[in-house]
Amino acid sequence: MKRSKKRGQPKTKSKITVRMDKYKTETLRFITNFQVPFDNNMAERDLRMIKVKQKISGTFMTEQVENFLLESKGIFLLLKKMVLMSWMSYRMYS
Repeated sequence: MKRSKKRGQPKTKSKITVRMDKYKTETLRFITNFQVPFDNNMAERDLRMIKVKQKISGTFMTEQVENFLLESKGIFLLLKKMVLMSWMSYRMYS
């Protein structure tokens, strides 16, 4: 353990180290369960276009348009992921 500049006082762990120790099984679940993705890039990509559209226009036209866009985008992405997963499982077992 590293020592801080003051003599005799151990340096405290960083927040990420404490969090990784606390949630070790959840953090490393992708090693034992191959259904769990290694990262969350897909979730971040899903939100990126919505945030870009919001930044460009400043805001959505109305709350109804916002709800429609979010619901339709969510349905489209869910279907896309389901088709991808079914195709991958077909390729694995055929």
